[in-house]
Amino acid sequence: MKRKEVRILLEDMKACNNRLDEFINKSEAPSNNSMAKTTAEKLGLSSSLQQIQNYATMLHQTLGRAWSCSSHASHEIRLLLDDRVVRQSEPRSLKKVKRSSKPPSFTITHKSPMSSALWKSAKIEIIDSDKEVDEENRAIRFKEAHLKTSIKDQHSMNIRSVHGLTVVGDLCTVFRCYNGFGFGLDDQGVLYETYQDETKPVCCTENLISLQELLLTHSGMKCFTPLTEEQRYRLSIILTSSFLQLHSTPWLNRHWSQHTVFFSSTPIDGQLVIDLGHPFIAESYRSTAFPTTTSIEAKELADDSANLLMLARILLQIKFHGRTSYTQNKESVANSTAFDRVRESQLLNQWIFQERENLSFAHYNAIQFCIASSNSIDADLWDLKYRQVVLGRVVVPLVNELSHWQGAT
Repeated sequence: MKRKEVRILLEDMKACNNRLDEFINKSEAPSNNSMAKTTAEKLGLSSSLQQIQNYATMLHQTLGRAWSCSSHASHEIRLLLDDRVVRQSEPRSLKKVKRSSKPPSFTITHKSPMSSALWKSAKIEIIDSDKEVDEENRAIRFKEAHLKTSIKDQHSMNIRSVHGLTVVGDLCTVFRCYNGFGFGLDDQGVLYETYQDETKPVCCTENLISLQELLLTHSGMKCFTPLTEEQRYRLSIILTSSFLQLHSTPWLNRHWSQHTVFFSSTPIDGQLVIDLGHPFIAESYRSTAFPTTTSIEAKELADDSANLLMLARILLQIKFHGRTSYTQNKESVANSTAFDRVRESQLLNQWIFQERENLSFAHYNAIQFCIASSNSIDADLWDLKYRQVVLGRVVVPLVNELSHWQGAT
C-alpha cells in the first residue's frame, strides 16, 4: 500500500472517530440530565428509606406517650409490615418508578386489656405541614369527610388550628369507643383524630405464630400446610423490605430476628389457617400513669453480619418451607448461644450448593449476595445508601421474578 493511500485511510479513520465522539457527547447529554432522577427513582418504594425510617421512629416515640389511662398498666400495639413496593406491569422492572410525593402511612392494631374487647385497626397517615402551607383550603392530605365530634369531654382536648383536628389525649379511650377510624401524625410528633370509617381489622386474633415457628414447621407435623410458590415470593419480599425500612428504628431493636415477626392464626377444620398476608411486629407500651425507672431499655449494637446471614437463612427457609432435611440443622444454629459467622456461612453455602438446581435465579443471587455481604467490611446497614443497595440486589429481583412468573405484561 502506498504512503498516500495510508494517509487517506488515516484521515478517514480520524473523521470517523470525530463523528463517533459527537454521537457520544449527544447521547450523554440527556442521560446526564436524567441521572439524578434515575438514581432517586430506582429504589422501587413508594417513599424513600430515609422518610420511612424517620416517620417510623417518630410514630414509635409518639405511641409511647399516648397512653394516659390509669386502669391498665400496659397496652399492646401491633404494627403491620408493608413492603411498600411500587409495582408496574410495563416494563417489568422496579428500577425506574415514579415515587409518590405522599408520605408513608402505617397501620396499627390494638386490643383493650379488657377480656371482652375486640382487636381494632387504625390507619395512621402523615400530615405534611409543608404541603399544607402551599395548598389553600386543604387541612390534611387524607380522608376528612367524617371528622369525629362525639368524643366524651371533647371540649377539654386541644384543637390545633393549623390542622383543625382534635389532638389524641389517650389512645386507649379512642380504641375503646370507635370501630373504624384513622389518625394523623404531624412532623412534631403530635397525633390527631382524623376520620371515622370502616377499617377492616388486621392482625386481630389471639392465636399467634411467630416467623420462627412458621419456618420450622414441616410435612411430618400435624396441621401442616405448605406455602404456595406465590406465598414464598411475597413473604420473602415483605420481610426483606420491612427489615430494610425499619432497621435503625425502635420497632426492630436493631436486630433482624425470626422471633419478632408474628402472624395471626385460626384453627379451621383441623387445619391451622395462617394470615400470611399480614405479618406484624408487636410492641408493648406502659401507661404514663405507671412510670418505669428507665423509659428506654439499653440496646446492644447490631451486628450487620448476623443480620445479613439471618436474612439469607430466612430466605432459604421460606423457599424450602416444609423440608425436613435441614429443619433440625437450622434450629440448632438458631438456638446457639454464640454467633459464629464462619460456621453459619458454611452451613448456608452447603445448603445452597445442595439445592442449587432448585433455586431460582433471583433467589440464588439474593441469598449469595447476603452471605457475601456479611463477610464484607463495607457492609453497613446503618448507612441508608447501603440499605438501598441491598434493596436493589435482593427485593427488586424477587419482585421482578414474581411478576414474570405470574405472567404480567
